[in-house]
Amino acid sequence: MNVGQTGSHDSPPPARADIAIVGMSCRFPGAEDYAQYWRNLSEGVSSVSEVPANRWDRDAFYSPDVREPNKSTSKWGGFIDGVEYFDADFFGVSAREAAVMDPQQRIMLEQAWNCLEDAGYDPRVFSGTRTGVYVGVFTFDYRDHLGKALDAVEAHVATGTHTALIPNRISYFLNLRGPSMPVDTACSSSLVALHKAAHAIRRGECDQALVGGVSVLCSPTHFISFSKTGMLSPDGSCKTFDERANGYVRGEGAAMVLVKPLQRAVADGDRILAVLRGTAVNHGGHARTVTYPGSLAQSEVIAHALREADVPVGTVSYVEAHGTGTPKGDPIEIEGLKLAFARVAAERGETLDERSCGLGSAKANVGHLESVAGMAGLIKTILCMRHGMLPPLVHYRKLNPRIALEGSPFFIVDHARPWVTRVAEDGRPVPRRAGISSFGFGGVNAHVVVEEYPGGEEAATTAAPASAGPALIVLSARTVPVLRERVRRLLEAIAAGTLDPVQLPDLACTLQVGRQAMAARLAVVVDTVAELRERLDAWLAGGDAQDGRLFAGELT
Repeated sequence: MNVGQTGSHDSPPPARADIAIVGMSCRFPGAEDYAQYWRNLSEGVSSVSEVPANRWDRDAFYSPDVREPNKSTSKWGGFIDGVEYFDADFFGVSAREAAVMDPQQRIMLEQAWNCLEDAGYDPRVFSGTRTGVYVGVFTFDYRDHLGKALDAVEAHVATGTHTALIPNRISYFLNLRGPSMPVDTACSSSLVALHKAAHAIRRGECDQALVGGVSVLCSPTHFISFSKTGMLSPDGSCKTFDERANGYVRGEGAAMVLVKPLQRAVADGDRILAVLRGTAVNHGGHARTVTYPGSLAQSEVIAHALREADVPVGTVSYVEAHGTGTPKGDPIEIEGLKLAFARVAAERGETLDERSCGLGSAKANVGHLESVAGMAGLIKTILCMRHGMLPPLVHYRKLNPRIALEGSPFFIVDHARPWVTRVAEDGRPVPRRAGISSFGFGGVNAHVVVEEYPGGEEAATTAAPASAGPALIVLSARTVPVLRERVRRLLEAIAAGTLDPVQLPDLACTLQVGRQAMAARLAVVVDTVAELRERLDAWLAGGDAQDGRLFAGELT
């Protein structure tokens, strides 16, 4: 991969410019990264569990009787591990300030760094650039926690708990000069953030943007409130589109993507994960209640995104649905999808094939991540494109009787299946295309359309021929224990088959110029991935750190 220069540009991109997604990172229930997320999705794993003991006393706030005051009928959720840990020194934060920082601020600093590295860049190269930061955020639970944990209000409480500081700390730490803002439209927050970022790039307000969402559940308050409204599943499972659907399961997580104009991504030699073709946002207007969804408004936002994408509707072969698993919400969403696809197809004189577009939802695996839900769906869809596979919809047995799919292009992805690439009439392959929906419980609807990039992630590696001869692989970290963890993660990637001999020079290039050099360092000269694995395994086992081909040490 060729790592290009990232900086200001004199002229804004065209108004209809496609947007490339060139990096991504995530922490979801049961998954520390997107590789583990994919393994869980593809194997049909549910990562929902009972509330961890280190959050709150779940039994003290649980009762199956909805009438009992200050009790929730749900004690289940999708939770991420280690939210209490943070390397304050790495991010230049004092220990005292870090102690009162909302975990959402801490985690998103980590996600921003990971995302830029995933894109193949040393995060320092973005310093001073017009890079925007847009973060979807909905929960403010840490304020409840601090109110009970602190004897007195401290100076850092204001900056530690204000939602504006979630994106603002990223811009401050990385010295980014583009727009920096939180977005709160409840469950649609992260897709609305993506919509805002795409439009800001097209208007020339920033050259690229970090876009994400975060949610950490630190208090039982919203569990109790949502339980009283009947939103939450009383048995702890999200049964999307199923006849047994009885409510959603709350979840938490964090995710971020790096987006930039497609033309610039190609010029910079970026690894292009997917192309953002269309985005749309609207509100449902006056409905039965402020939280009640509407199929007409949902159909309008989906149709708008399809029109902006400017692709044949029949080529959209998967939709990552909002799919909360509520008995009335799911049928309303399906009606909206059917209306939108039929309307846009009729406008263009297209005929839609029956059972041509699969439906799924990651909420069945990880719970409803609320402000992160759209990002969870986007990253899932990108991974489906990468692997050419649609994973099964967990907990699905029989279709909700309020849902009718006959005569429509939709079908439930009830088991794992290949995501087959279609062929156009001229014999050329059609890129895999998908829609992703996210609807806020206050009425804000969002939908995006993405497609795989021709050549996919191989495009950057084929831009130039691989150099012959040995490759120099370098790794570094602040401390030796962290360096050992980095070595283990590289070995996991090798074991998972994500590296091959053709990619070795690209790996060497990215590690040399796309990573910040830190004090604890390792360098190894190898001719093959197999040799790399052998030498790294030997070093972890305590082998000689200076053997003529491998060198390790720590700067003092």
